[in-house]
Amino acid sequence: MDLTDIILILGPLVFALLVWRGCLRSDVLDAGPSRRVGLVPADLLIALGLMILGQSLVVYLLPGASPEQADPATAEGVDSLAFAYRALRAQACGQLPPVLYLLWRASFAPRGLWLIGAIPAHPWRDLWWGVSAFLIAVPMIMAAIQMAVLLGGLFGQEAPQIAHDMLKMLIDSDSHTGTVLIMVSAVLVAPIVEESIFRGLIQSVMVETLGESRRWSIVIVASIVFMFIHADFESWEHWQALPGLLVLGLVLGWLYERTGSLWPCIVVHTGFNLINVLLVIAVKQSAQPTP
Repeated sequence: MDLTDIILILGPLVFALLVWRGCLRSDVLDAGPSRRVGLVPADLLIALGLMILGQSLVVYLLPGASPEQADPATAEGVDSLAFAYRALRAQACGQLPPVLYLLWRASFAPRGLWLIGAIPAHPWRDLWWGVSAFLIAVPMIMAAIQMAVLLGGLFGQEAPQIAHDMLKMLIDSDSHTGTVLIMVSAVLVAPIVEESIFRGLIQSVMVETLGESRRWSIVIVASIVFMFIHADFESWEHWQALPGLLVLGLVLGWLYERTGSLWPCIVVHTGFNLINVLLVIAVKQSAQPTP
């Protein structure tokens, strides 16, 4: 029995255990913390506008960020350090404004920053939830990916290699500074801004609009959006990664509705990205010739 067999057994077992324990019942989420801070659908449109405006600034106003140069997978001569600066710049200009807008809007409600989970009311509890959810999520995510790989194999499709541009650049990096900055972008910055947007903003707006009795449906919708935002539309041979992203999104969405805090979600997201980065570094090290 190899690692793949263990994953394919362990993942479904973990899922079955969650079902048996009643963790996935709708009433478990319906009883989650309320976070009425006055967010409305118009806030999503404003946040989207801020994101588009910020991305436009990156592409058209900042030097060295033309559309032809923005994608390191197609642009020649883009080293890892330049890629890292552009990734951090894109996060600062494109993703940070919606996060700041969320914090600003929530601050108008009494204890609004606590209600949306931006400020942890129970830090140690959040850490415990995050670590526990990460350990539970990993086998399910990996099993979902392996099942998709096996399904693709039935149709003659090879297992996907490294699909994300940031991971591709990391494995090709020839700069220690570039490697560190890429890791900072992927492991530290991305989980905070993405969880604030997908969970703190999108799910909160939908819960306030549709009602707390529809949390599971909201989690599913937000997870599908999360999956497709991270999809590689130019290389659909990498579709085998999508089920894993969907499972990750479902875990993160469930965790947010269950705890009412962004920080357990950030812990899980950080752990997932860190695993991918460490795997890439391990592949890179194994590929280097021994002296």
